[in-house]
Amino acid sequence: MNDLRKTTITTLEVAEMMETEHSKIIRKLEGSKDRKVFIQILAEAQMGVSDYFIPSSYKDSSGKENKCYQVTKLGCDFLANKSTGEKGVIFTARYAVSYTHLTL
Repeated sequence: MNDLRKTTITTLEVAEMMETEHSKIIRKLEGSKDRKVFIQILAEAQMGVSDYFIPSSYKDSSGKENKCYQVTKLGCDFLANKSTGEKGVIFTARYAVSYTHLTL
């Protein structure tokens, strides 16, 4: 697990790379009461959610602790494959560069 944590990026970084709000990334992962999405579907299929997304947190500028996830390379691949259009292409290119630097 420690090796995974060394080669992850946060959902904050994913949001920045996708040029979207962090809350939208969290909603894609967690869904809502009436809509199942990535984490719930993976969990129900017993697919090892932590192979993709690892619960974490960060402190904002006011010191408040907020939810985020550490995203593994598999998780980034998953998000990239589910993202369409220009934002999906740009994210795929940006995270590929990020992981190249992490593994060097």
